[in-house]
Amino acid sequence: ATQIERLLKIYPDFWCGIGELMSRHDDPNLYVDISWIFFENYVRGDLMRGNVNTDIFADMWAAVIEKYPDRFMIGSDKVGHWADYPHEIEKYYMLLDKLKPETAEKLCRKNALSLIKKRGVFE
Repeated sequence: ATQIERLLKIYPDFWCGIGELMSRHDDPNLYVDISWIFFENYVRGDLMRGNVNTDIFADMWAAVIEKYPDRFMIGSDKVGHWADYPHEIEKYYMLLDKLKPETAEKLCRKNALSLIKKRGVFE
């Protein structure tokens, strides 16, 4: 069995969430923010450590993000404490390195700017 097959035996409902939601609903208002706990627990795979090789999670997320590149954003969720800001942002490199450069640019900045403009925040 592949690592993904073993993972799905342990956590059968894990992967059906975001990928299935995106494939079933072509809603222009559906976005995913992968910052903070979401990144650590699901993209980096901290919740599954010890059960499977967690390296596969970034690959799985990269595939979904490449399929829906206009729907994902990252953020830092930093408020008031900036000393560890570089580390907070650098953690995303392991995922960004797996994406096409244009997809990484959307994830890091273009999608958020597009959403802000779409909502007329600065008008």
